[in-house]
This record gives sequence, C-alpha cells and structure tokens, in this order.
Amino acid sequence: MLPYPPGPAPSPISGNFWGLPTKFPWLKYAEWAKQYGNLIHLKAFTNHIVVVNNVDDATALFEKRSRIYSNRPRSTMVELMGFDFSVAFIGYGDKWRRHRRIYHQTLNKAAVQRTQEPTQTLKVHDYLNQLVVAPDDFMAHFRKQVSFLHMAQSEIEKFTYISEVALTKLSGAFLPGTFIVDALSFLKYIPAWFPGANFKRYAAECRVLTDEMQRGPMKYVKERLAAGFEVSGLVATLLERKGDQDAYQKELDTREIAATIFAGISDE
Repeated sequence: MLPYPPGPAPSPISGNFWGLPTKFPWLKYAEWAKQYGNLIHLKAFTNHIVVVNNVDDATALFEKRSRIYSNRPRSTMVELMGFDFSVAFIGYGDKWRRHRRIYHQTLNKAAVQRTQEPTQTLKVHDYLNQLVVAPDDFMAHFRKQVSFLHMAQSEIEKFTYISEVALTKLSGAFLPGTFIVDALSFLKYIPAWFPGANFKRYAAECRVLTDEMQRGPMKYVKERLAAGFEVSGLVATLLERKGDQDAYQKELDTREIAATIFAGISDE
C-alpha cells in the first residue's frame, strides 16, 4: 500500500479534525499546498482526507482514473439532513446507475430539443417581456421561467424558497470538520437533547425541508393528473415513462431526480 501524501502533523486521537478549516477552506488549503505540495493528507479521527489543489492532478485522478477515484464519500450529516437522495451524494451502485440513465434519457440534447425546446422558446420570450416591464425583478422572473413544472407562480416561489433554505443549510454543514458526526458516525444514535447534539437538531430542521423538496412537486403533479388536467414538464414525463420498474420505485426515483434538478435551478 502506498503511503499517504504529506500534510499537517495529526494528533494521536482526533488527527487534524480540530484544525480543519470550515470557513473559506480553499485559502487554508492553498496555504498548506505551498508547504506540503498539491496533494495534502489530513486525518479526522479514523477518516482520511486527501485535498487536491491542482487542476491537472484533479483531471488525472477524477477523469482519467474515474473508475478508481470518482466514488462519493459517505457523509453521515448529509444522510441525517435527508440530502442523500441527490445524485451528487449517491455512491456508485444500482441506484446511481439508474438515476444516471434517467438523467441521460431525459436531459440529452435530442430529448431536450424534442420535448423542451418549444417550451424553452416561449419561456425566453416571456422572460424578456417581464424584464421590460419590471427589470429590477430579474431574479424572480428567472426563477419562474426555469421551473421544470408548469404551475402557479406562488407554488414556484414556495418550492424555490424551500430548496434555497435547504441548500443554505447544506452548505453550512457539508465541509469536513463542521460537525463531528461526520468523523464519528456512531454519534448519530444519540438523542437530540443530549449535550453537544446540536447537529441532530440542525439536521432535523433540514430534513423537514428535504422531505418537502421531494414530495411537494410530486404531489402537485399527481393531483393535477388525477383531476384530469394535462400536465407537461419533467415530473409528468418521468411518471409516464415506460420501463420494467415497479410503480413505487419509479415514483421514488422521479421525486428524487426532480428534487435534485429543482435544487440545481434554485441554487444561485
């Protein structure tokens, strides 16, 4: 087994955990790179972290050797927050391949031109007209147009707000060293009232949002379809697609993929 790259000296038990940067981490990583090189090894209790500071090294590892190095690290905090539905956090396996196949089938160039281009053209025209009327509200106009659901503006604003708040919480929790539960995963079993378990309360607040991110758009589309309305958009397309999946798995994949895309378009 090859040795790890050089890095700051770890303490015997916690390693480098208490010294991991959680605010503007790239500045600290750049400082360490000058001292230790473009590959830096850090240790958080029993977890090993390798920081890649050079785009050439990143390309060589994560693109040219993607079969070896491109799996996702498991984050206990992400799971507690309910963000593990996103393809960004799914490890290689059947679920990741299934989601990737659906993304490719629905978002490739030919599929978008066939199913979405007319709608995109109308939305561009609508967006430009709204900019003429109220140019200062350009971001609100943009959010309305990029929604993959045809719904009332109030519903778009509701789901966008939920996604934005959840993403803000994710960005405040994802970096190594932010919450100790990512280094000591057994702590996820302690109750929320236990001293030092603030991460459980933080995660519970976020999980309410991530649950709504997944269920809200799905519920909206299913109710519209049940009422006899013609519904276009990604969620309806995914629900109506043919395949060998059972109904429950198809619905689960649909709501997870829809929530991931909605989060992406909500992220400023």
